[in-house]
Amino acid sequence: RAKGLRLPTFPKYSAPTDIDTASKYQCSSFEVGQGMASMVYNDSEGFLIDAGAGTPIKREKYQNKSSSLSCNHLKDLATSRKLRFFLSHGDSDHWRLLAWDKQLCDRVTEFVVPHGLESIPFFDKEVRARVRELSADLPQLNLGNSANLNFYRTSPPSPTSNNNGLVA
Repeated sequence: RAKGLRLPTFPKYSAPTDIDTASKYQCSSFEVGQGMASMVYNDSEGFLIDAGAGTPIKREKYQNKSSSLSCNHLKDLATSRKLRFFLSHGDSDHWRLLAWDKQLCDRVTEFVVPHGLESIPFFDKEVRARVRELSADLPQLNLGNSANLNFYRTSPPSPTSNNNGLVA
């Protein structure tokens, strides 16, 4: 961290009370190269878990909607859904698609990040108001139809940029 740079403080995240349990949820993972992107979703909403991209997925290929990239299916799925984004940790290969794609980023109603994240990508004033911190495990989220989603906040004895985060 640069001398004098202060990380923003964000409101605490709490479990949503407005989860749509009327339609069945699915889970999809997307090929994003080095990185991670998955979504648990139904007809109206989605829980986006990371939105990364890295070698060999490049910005130009993604923005030109190369048919060989399954990460573009993420964009297609997100178009008609309200999204909540959960960031596992701050490495850019776990959030880069949001920086590349304003339309995708604008679909996100809440950005949930690990409390105390050192490498925070959310300094943008438009995004900042939607960022929430998670410092402890979330209660199990009931998605209906006997489906549940759990989020855990890691607490490693020796934190690093890769092991200090959120797990779904």
